Amino acid sequence: EVDFDTVDSHFIVSEYMKLISNIKGNVILFTHSISGSFGFKLVEILGEKISKVVAVEPSMFGNIQEKVVPSLETPEKVIANFKGLDFELDMTKSSLPTQKVIDRFTTINDNSKKLFPKNKEEYIKNYINSLVPLHPKLLYELFNIGGSKLKIDDFSKLKKTKFLIISSPDDPLHKEEDPKIVEKLKSENISVEYWKDGSHGTFGNSHMMMVEKNNQDIFNEIDSWIKKN
Repeated sequence: EVDFDTVDSHFIVSEYMKLISNIKGNVILFTHSISGSFGFKLVEILGEKISKVVAVEPSMFGNIQEKVVPSLETPEKVIANFKGLDFELDMTKSSLPTQKVIDRFTTINDNSKKLFPKNKEEYIKNYINSLVPLHPKLLYELFNIGGSKLKIDDFSKLKKTKFLIISSPDDPLHKEEDPKIVEKLKSENISVEYWKDGSHGTFGNSHMMMVEKNNQDIFNEIDSWIKKN
């Protein structure tokens, strides 16, 4: 068991670096959401060992993310607003997401969206029961409080890896953030393809497209991209 005070983004990246380094041959890395910044940093460290990255609505690297200033910060508690949602972080323990956060990142309670398996209570219950407590330091860094988010120190080390960035057209946060990631990668002459605005079958999906009804169709599109690149 890992000591609570040890956990942060750098620790996560370090442990995945060890895992990937022990795999023979090159690796295709899938990232999603909070793990997006971990993936970018792993490519910087491991270079072409990671031949391709499929990043589904990834969190951005700290180089281009706006810093969040908390309204309250003590060793035990941090209160901050991140993209319109108020968060109260208990820095002494890991916590499950609130219902507001679940609703924000899924289509469960939004009848205007059509792809999360609504009207099947067992699916919704299984999804919620699959969620695990998240360490507060990871959220603290995700929000980039005090400039704590992982940063890329040398973008040239990403140039031998191909990136695919996928956005949900129905996720307002990533419709805003993902283009900034793509723009930065392109400005550094890094190979990146961007699926947006419902392209490649993602129309109507939420942030959790991998558990929605058309997940296999989206995966087939991703598989085609991997084989072509």
